[in-house]
Amino acid sequence: MLQLYKLYYNEKPIPDFVIITKIEEPLIGDITNTVISSNYGSKYKKTEFGTKIVKVYCTVKKGFKMLMDINKITELNEWLKGDNWKATKLVLPGRDYYYEAIVNNAPDLEPNNYTANFEIDFLILNPDRINLIEYESSNMKINYMGTSEEVYPTIILKVTNACSELKLSVSNSKYNNYIRLKHNFLTDDEIIIDMKTKKITVNNIVKMQILTLDSRFHKLAKGENIYTLNTGNADVKIKYRNRYI
Repeated sequence: MLQLYKLYYNEKPIPDFVIITKIEEPLIGDITNTVISSNYGSKYKKTEFGTKIVKVYCTVKKGFKMLMDINKITELNEWLKGDNWKATKLVLPGRDYYYEAIVNNAPDLEPNNYTANFEIDFLILNPDRINLIEYESSNMKINYMGTSEEVYPTIILKVTNACSELKLSVSNSKYNNYIRLKHNFLTDDEIIIDMKTKKITVNNIVKMQILTLDSRFHKLAKGENIYTLNTGNADVKIKYRNRYI
């Protein structure tokens, strides 16, 4: 369980011997506005959003026995790797959302340096703030309320009666397509369709071969999203997180 006033990276709190003194979290990243000259001033052409960096200023806890020995430095270095230098969940203290981020720098610490002050920069890979709460709905009509235009859902199908095909269609402001799966499905089989990773599992075993060529993955769009189970026998659940710009 997350503690409200801790910083978490890859689901792990920052090591206990590190004290956070300040956090700088810009509302949005760098902005570049492109304009073109006209006979009367300038005309707007486009806006590009650049890098967003969250800066975390730290020091080390005073009086900590063998505070910055090699074991402590190793512990911090391992924490900084996150998910092995891939996009990693970053939760700042007191927030109800998280970012997908990687560490953009590493502090230069020395053994037995009891007054070390350092900075950790997190490069935000997706500027959206992602709600910590994951919603799960059995309602086939999802009203997506986030301010980010689209979000990837995860679909869970629980087979209620043996069947050889499952077809689930979706309709929203951006998509009007379906996922069709062909397989000898048995009662109580659980199929999970991860729209972000484009991975399909049956009872936790990856089975991409059951996806038909006419199938299309989709996202939830702002507003109403309507699902229909056209073929097969299954209970449907949709899981998603609201995302905010």
